[in-house]
Amino acid sequence: MSGAQGALGRYGECIENASKAIEMNGEEWLAYSSRAFCYTRIGNVAAATADYEIYLSQSANDSKAWYSYAISQSDMGDLQGAMDSYTRSLELDPSYYPANINRGLVYTDLGRYNEALADFNRALESGDIPAAYSGRGTVYYWLKRYDEAISDLELATEMMPNRPHSYCMLALTYFETGRYQDSLEAAERVNQIEPGCGGNDLLEKQARSHYALGDYEQAILYMNKALAVKPYSLGYYYRGIIFYDAGKKEQAISDLNQFLSYIGDDMAYGSEIADAKRRLKQLKP
Repeated sequence: MSGAQGALGRYGECIENASKAIEMNGEEWLAYSSRAFCYTRIGNVAAATADYEIYLSQSANDSKAWYSYAISQSDMGDLQGAMDSYTRSLELDPSYYPANINRGLVYTDLGRYNEALADFNRALESGDIPAAYSGRGTVYYWLKRYDEAISDLELATEMMPNRPHSYCMLALTYFETGRYQDSLEAAERVNQIEPGCGGNDLLEKQARSHYALGDYEQAILYMNKALAVKPYSLGYYYRGIIFYDAGKKEQAISDLNQFLSYIGDDMAYGSEIADAKRRLKQLKP
């Protein structure tokens, strides 16, 4: 009963009935699995994780339960545990491509890009799966293989036009290839689907795209938004050079000095430091 209610989206009833079944018989293992599924759907990840652990202690050969358990572990921040559970799911059922996709996402988060690519490629052996194209495109972005990233991410957006992550990554990738107008259009699509997706990284790329296209007013607007999300050193540098080129002398001086005070002598930003100092010298009365 609880499993059917969960499948119908009646999660509260599902949890209530599964709990009653467990109270009556603590070895009603399927009830733990059903309740875990419904806990996940209402966002009670800790309770879901605990129930999956009980269920899997008795049903260790359930591939899909290992997959669901891995999702809960990932949501709890246990990426290594999630990766191990996805691996167990695939050992039990190598054809279950959703586990390849999700393990690929974990590998991506851990910076293990070659292993992530292998998982997304394996998933795509099962067909044209938009989530796999999106995941692989994201990995290509981090590997700076931008043409391949664009190809995969464009496919993902065509196949699943309401997936914000694919548009977000596409906007970032277009920016890196100098396709500033395309980047802005992809970012606008993100804003229509899920405002805030991409955080200050996407806002910064929107600002810098407007700057590259000569629209300083919009560039300043978006850099203001990016810095409102989270103040960061390069944000002040980018806004400072926009102010500089827009002829806003006092604001440029303030931001460039702020950048230099934040960054110190970190020579990883040597070119930006030199540029900021050059501009400040030119701005002196």
